[in-house]
Amino acid sequence: MTRDAGTQGNSDQSAQTALQPQGIFQTPLWIRRVVDFEARNAEIMSHLPALQQQDGEQRSNMGGWHSRSQLHLDERLAPIRKIIGTTCVQCAIAMDFNFDAYDLVLNEMWINVNGPGHSNKAHIHAGSFLSGAYYVQVPENSGNIEIYDPVIARVASPYPVRTQSVSNANYVAHKCAAGDLVIFPGWLQHGVQMNESDADRISISFNMVHRPRTHQSTE
Repeated sequence: MTRDAGTQGNSDQSAQTALQPQGIFQTPLWIRRVVDFEARNAEIMSHLPALQQQDGEQRSNMGGWHSRSQLHLDERLAPIRKIIGTTCVQCAIAMDFNFDAYDLVLNEMWINVNGPGHSNKAHIHAGSFLSGAYYVQVPENSGNIEIYDPVIARVASPYPVRTQSVSNANYVAHKCAAGDLVIFPGWLQHGVQMNESDADRISISFNMVHRPRTHQSTE
């Protein structure tokens, strides 16, 4: 039984069969659990006091401390840098990245320390192919990452649904844990909820860009 498109009122759900949509223009999102994250996080935390002696930057952070953005050049963080780089290559392969013509380059990496009451406003990482965050310390109620629907026009016409899901919501709040590595396209808008705990929420963010590969002549 089907209902005429012009019919108004409630439908008899028992007589309806859902027609599943075909997904197009998909938004990729990767979440990896780093297997040796306890050791990696201990290393990062051991270097954090010295790193915090340096002046930070103001970007999307509402309070808290945002380190300088060139920590990928700091050899003290080489182990987590390697994990991030290797994982991003795997993500790029899944997207059929053209490695013959372009190099995938880690050009920014920084530490975020969000104390109680701190958050990150909605933003994108313009010019980046892949971006993401690795989670070092995530106390309970310290704020989830919010990922927003990239289809702006859909915000003006929200779906009249009973319950929200990843297929019909305007945003998704993902609860991360220490050791999680989250990667997404740099154009995907995201933010971080307010830290409502009594401890610091600590993560490492990064940007991967693509650069034309230069082929040197062998003559």
